[in-house]
Amino acid sequence: MMSGMERAISTTQIDRLGDRLRATATISAVDLGLLQAFRAEHEQALVEVQERIDRALPGIDQTARIKTIQTLHDKLRRQPTKLSRIQDIAGVRIVQDMDLNEQDRVVEGLRREFLGAKVTDRRVTPSFGYRAVHVIVRIGRCNCEIQVRTRQQHLWAEVVERLADRWGRQVRYGGGPEDPLRPAASLTRAEFWNQVLSMSDTVHILEELAADQNFGVDAGEAPDGMGRIDLDGARKDLRAVLAALASFLDRGAEL
Repeated sequence: MMSGMERAISTTQIDRLGDRLRATATISAVDLGLLQAFRAEHEQALVEVQERIDRALPGIDQTARIKTIQTLHDKLRRQPTKLSRIQDIAGVRIVQDMDLNEQDRVVEGLRREFLGAKVTDRRVTPSFGYRAVHVIVRIGRCNCEIQVRTRQQHLWAEVVERLADRWGRQVRYGGGPEDPLRPAASLTRAEFWNQVLSMSDTVHILEELAADQNFGVDAGEAPDGMGRIDLDGARKDLRAVLAALASFLDRGAEL
């Protein structure tokens, strides 16, 4: 188990390392070695997390990653969080074709496996349009963020990632696009971004409608004659729009 691994450096040294990285644009060779050692701890923790997810939710699809040196350095310079407390150095993403009730059941399965996990629900109170449920688990001194997304939530997030690559990473954190008055087809960039944000709301409304009605039907509390709502067609249409937009951006379209 990861919790029994010998630590190359103490938590105090890790936080001092974070302070040094936050204060400089260039990482020294010594600090680079320390940061790589800390990332290696998270790589081992991530293996354990994935194995336990497989045990708790057999057959569920998951992808994993460790933050790159550059991304981690950028985050430290952007936020005051101590390096030892950053929650997403190690990350797992679960993306499923599911409604909100099914998403809740996946999260509950993770909570049963990882007792004491912290759950952040960004569906009702999204972060600048981003919706998902995050489950933060701890293995030894390493945090791992498990993102649980419906397919629609994931596609919307992918569109934003592509726009952030073009308009600046601040888009992901509410900063808005660079050069907001620049034309984007018949809109400005700012207007286009508002349209993307509204798509997040539309996706969520559809998912809430389906989840609420289907919960009533499954619980036997729906009016006579009411069946499970089939929003598959609407969801597929939204997925097609989001996927087409992501592909459009991948091909180098100018916005």
